[in-house]
Amino acid sequence: MALFVSSFTNKIDRKGRVSVPAPFRQILATKGSDMVVLYPHPKHEAIEGSGMDWLDDYAARLAQLPEYDEDRDALQSLFSQVNQITPDGEGRIILPENLIGRAGLGENAVFVGAGAKFEIWEPGRYADHLSRQQARLRERNLTVPPLARSAGAAP
Repeated sequence: MALFVSSFTNKIDRKGRVSVPAPFRQILATKGSDMVVLYPHPKHEAIEGSGMDWLDDYAARLAQLPEYDEDRDALQSLFSQVNQITPDGEGRIILPENLIGRAGLGENAVFVGAGAKFEIWEPGRYADHLSRQQARLRERNLTVPPLARSAGAAP
């Protein structure tokens, strides 16, 4: 599985165009589309991004919840906030004004790999966020749990 990893700082021009990092474009291509899906990060003043495959998976997972459930209603509101953007021939996208404002972007944007998705941050906000996350790792001694083994699997 191709994952979005690392971080890249790119300049935003006066028209709101920014280059999607080449490694991120390559991952999108391996997933069958160069289209970039952007939406407001649900918890941070940042932008979350993915390919259409992630959005399709999100819809499938959402469909497991009861149709008129209030939590499902809240979760499906993401669809109304999605921007589908096809990069130009040079790998640039135009960031929508509402997302630029939400993330507080100025002249630069940091593209941050987050596994199946990526995030776009204002550099100073990301530095603060990363510092808080690293402190949380240390303070709580966090680790990723091991994968669950299936019944009958050898130890």
